[in-house]
Amino acid sequence: MRTCRVTPLHETIPGFHDTPSRFAALERATQADPRRRTAEARREIECAFLHRSLAGVLLDLHKAGEIPERVVHNDAKISNVLFDGTTGAALCVVDLDTVMPGLAVYDFGDMVRSMTCPAAEDETDLSRVEVQMPLFEALARGYLEAATFLTPAERVHLVTAGKLITLEQGVRFLTDFLNGDTYYRTQRSSQNLDRCRTQFKLAESIIQNEAQMVRFVDIASVFCTARLRNVHSWPTMIRPAGGRSTRSRSVNLDAALTGADRPRPARS
Repeated sequence: MRTCRVTPLHETIPGFHDTPSRFAALERATQADPRRRTAEARREIECAFLHRSLAGVLLDLHKAGEIPERVVHNDAKISNVLFDGTTGAALCVVDLDTVMPGLAVYDFGDMVRSMTCPAAEDETDLSRVEVQMPLFEALARGYLEAATFLTPAERVHLVTAGKLITLEQGVRFLTDFLNGDTYYRTQRSSQNLDRCRTQFKLAESIIQNEAQMVRFVDIASVFCTARLRNVHSWPTMIRPAGGRSTRSRSVNLDAALTGADRPRPARS
């Protein structure tokens, strides 16, 4: 789809990833409280609005011309990939009604949300909900090897997209819970609230591991560039905590990606 032109495409679901609008909908649901559920979800509502400042980050970058609009799936979660039941190989992407103009980082963000934590989307034991770094590293490496069209600005904000899309999905679940479960199918009364809690816990885990995730993307990006140039060793760009990227010594990038040369996560 990267060769498709954006302009002729219709926006099938307007505002699908308009996170500020998702927060506005949550605010309306909180104020109206049609099913008298705000008391039960008070902690989740406070958590959501605590992170509201993140909502417009990617849209603002796009409006400023720093991140381009592309033809993207817009709902690139793992349940929209069809797998071979015998071999486990991915066969194709399904649920194409959301294919429309959008940001490539949205798709990566949804993959981070749905592919880096094995826990169920409505898991009630939140101790099981956390980003698994080996899964993230496999995802980032595979994506960056294929998505050679990404601009530097897009690569820089891949982890931000994971954090944002996970938060956005939690806000959507929470809004639906407050409105009486009118959008997402539920099998029990608090299922959407449990889904919200799972997303918020995963977003928290992404934030806790953000420095390590960003550093891995930096390394993987250089690795993929080196592969395109048929180079096996490349000066790695390491982003120190709180600082600008600096050039490190030349390392073996296969070793870097398996942990031998990977920078240690900053201590909190």
